[in-house]
Amino acid sequence: MSTSATSYAPAAPPPSVPRVHDAPARDERACLHAHLNDVGRIKTHPAGLRSRFRDFSKRNIVAAYALFLVQGTLNWLSAFIFSPATAFTDPVNTLATLIIYPVINIVLGVLVAVLYVGSKLGGGWVIQLISDNYADGYSMANWANPDIFCASSREAIDAARPFLTGQVATTKAQQADPGEQDADFTQLKTVRTFSVPLAKALLLMSSIVYERNDKLVKEAADIFDRTQKKYTPGTHAYDVEMKRAEEKLLESEAKIKVQAARWNLAYDGISDLSTVSGPFASIFYTPLGSSDRPFIVLCFKGTTPVQFSEWLVDATISKTSAAVFFGPGSGKAHSGFYDDLFVRNDGDGGSDGYGSIVRTLRHIAGRMKANSKYSQTEHKIPLFVTGHSLGSALASLCFARFLASENDLGADLDLKDCYVFGTPRLGDGDFASAFEHNLTTALDRPNILWRVRNHVDIVCSVPPGVTDAESLRGTVSSSSLLNYAHIGPEIRLFPVLPYSPPYWKANELGAFHEATEVQVTGGHASQQELMQQGGGLDLRRTSARVGAIEGSRGGKNWLRWAMAALPSPFYDHLPAVYYAHLSNLINSSRSTPISSGRLAASLNAFADQTVQDAKNLSDFFGVEAGKAEEVVKSGVQRMKSEAQQRF
Repeated sequence: MSTSATSYAPAAPPPSVPRVHDAPARDERACLHAHLNDVGRIKTHPAGLRSRFRDFSKRNIVAAYALFLVQGTLNWLSAFIFSPATAFTDPVNTLATLIIYPVINIVLGVLVAVLYVGSKLGGGWVIQLISDNYADGYSMANWANPDIFCASSREAIDAARPFLTGQVATTKAQQADPGEQDADFTQLKTVRTFSVPLAKALLLMSSIVYERNDKLVKEAADIFDRTQKKYTPGTHAYDVEMKRAEEKLLESEAKIKVQAARWNLAYDGISDLSTVSGPFASIFYTPLGSSDRPFIVLCFKGTTPVQFSEWLVDATISKTSAAVFFGPGSGKAHSGFYDDLFVRNDGDGGSDGYGSIVRTLRHIAGRMKANSKYSQTEHKIPLFVTGHSLGSALASLCFARFLASENDLGADLDLKDCYVFGTPRLGDGDFASAFEHNLTTALDRPNILWRVRNHVDIVCSVPPGVTDAESLRGTVSSSSLLNYAHIGPEIRLFPVLPYSPPYWKANELGAFHEATEVQVTGGHASQQELMQQGGGLDLRRTSARVGAIEGSRGGKNWLRWAMAALPSPFYDHLPAVYYAHLSNLINSSRSTPISSGRLAASLNAFADQTVQDAKNLSDFFGVEAGKAEEVVKSGVQRMKSEAQQRF
């Protein structure tokens, strides 16, 4: 029975879901209609054994670990069977195969055991209890600092609107004056702007999508499945059940829709890709019927931290040919990410997440133009792409396909930039080269992918790979387990202490090389301005950990302290920490160095206040105040010495 039969009338939104526009109900429910059918497609598609086992593994952590081990072992065997000389010609890969990956497998095995036991002992209930009592109801991904969604987040969204609506271009090709006789063309470059307000707005969207209620999505899928099997389309019972499924789907997005409405945006989920309640694609967009300039942001949500089974499946060290969607010679992509987004043509079934995304985007763009009260409706609708963690991997692959085939987007959409945060490596060196070819054809093309990496974020280092540098891609075997590369230029963020301004660095510009100039705009104009944010020269306000702790219950929220105690490779991956470090960036023009005297005064004030915080904390937890104060003083003194040397 076809899963596209939808003769029923769309469900009305529950009271908890706001309406932010006056467009007809059929337009408001268009995405919901398509999304429910997409969820039903995933639930009922006739997949082969391989796809069915992979889907089961995403729901069962033990099966996921078994699949991880089997796939890793097969990759290891194939590398030696088909390339036996590799042991001698590629000793680094051999070392990684024999030592590094077994260690990874052991560590993951221990973690799987802990999580499995925790799930059997009611770990989910404990997590929900902590969220409700100490994180304002936000999910684990946003535990570090839910304050990023406070009232000031509307200001961040509004600051990005000139970029989102296409009023401000992010790429400018320098050209010589036609009247200039002795123009030096070697000095002309393509200026590409990394917009801090735009990055912060897209990060907020990538963060709030973690708040979907996956349990309700599963219930909607189950209702859809039962209804398709039990009732005939067009009957009263069929219509009643389908409305109930839509209501579940709407309710699952209620928290996100409420936040989007505060930003004066509309929000809809559009595709669950390959697994119900796993990573999914959604859109934030100018409300239909609005008089504002229209735009769309395609946002991918990554795997929720507690869904470790999905991480194991998607983190399997295996690659698959990308030729079908990216053309011959495009190398291989990470199979976990690739299979989440693109349908296979090998008869094994699978998802068509990309197809659902493209068809929905084209439909919504057409409806936006038809219902917009903005006068210049003849212009195309700007489209941005974003995501965090696993969502950033999917966003990168989707954007890469858009670059390779912009005709997919139709006549009403104008592809703009892609900002991704905490992105793992996506494919081999050939895949990275193919992407860079598309990114530089034409040389001054008006869109770019910015891959934002936060300090020592560990996710950005997996899978292990050595082909990020173009010069190494031809020297590493295609079968090597270390033949993984990032795609797109990297903007790396740094904390204020112990680093120096401007707290960012552009890396891996790929095929741009010296033909491109990167400018960071919308950040702080100077070091002094950064230090004075919040009234007075205060280094403490630039710390993601200190800012998060102070932001709740006067520093007495134990969850904030616990999150701040995470090792930096894990803490730096959290969306709130990305947001804090983005907030510290200084524009590409160098700032005036701060005087050593003012720096010393600020550091002394920082030390005094931090010691006082330690006393408060010791009182709160019943720890001996003297010991806490002594430890903090020692750490602050070391920080002062290092900071004074650097400044």
